[in-house]
Amino acid sequence: MAIELGWRKEPLTHTCKLTDVWSLTELKNPLIMAEQLHITPPQNAKVVVANTILQKGNVKKHPRVRGNFALGENRALLFTGEIKPGKLALWTIDEVIIEKLRNEFYRLWKDTPENLLSASTSPIQNSKEDKKEEHIRIQGRVRATVPFRDGYLLRISTEDRVMGVMIDKRLELTGKTVEVEGQLTMEDHPLLIASQINEINQNIDRIE
Repeated sequence: MAIELGWRKEPLTHTCKLTDVWSLTELKNPLIMAEQLHITPPQNAKVVVANTILQKGNVKKHPRVRGNFALGENRALLFTGEIKPGKLALWTIDEVIIEKLRNEFYRLWKDTPENLLSASTSPIQNSKEDKKEEHIRIQGRVRATVPFRDGYLLRISTEDRVMGVMIDKRLELTGKTVEVEGQLTMEDHPLLIASQINEINQNIDRIE
């Protein structure tokens, strides 16, 4: 009984808490993953981002990013939305969660060596024109379908250019005229991450 009472006096260890008061500078050697990032990360941070106007620091782009978190050596912040001041985040020191986040970060970081941006590059200001081009719709003829990263790449000829369109699964669209809606990213060449594809006059599929 004495032992049991002793156990009950042990303080509980909380490994997670919700907070809207946080700072990325509190993280040691931060690793940041974001779908969009419009803030300047700490100077010593590594960043993987899906779509951003930020071009300053140790930043790589990868279209497969599907979450927002910032990771230090022994703690992490998981965000419920974009990484912006005042946004709600889950603060955790859980070692299992931290290790899984670290593995996910480096899986994408190592997959994008060609997209490293120079730390000397100045940030690009977000103009109205840039905002309009983030989510776009195009029409054109599919010239080819080839494996690309974890999915497939369609080469689509429009009236004025040839554009690469990334999809999650193979669709038999070569030679057909399609309308594509999705998120535009600027890598070595414009790349459209498809959210919906319609064959003209006929719905083909929806990419989740």
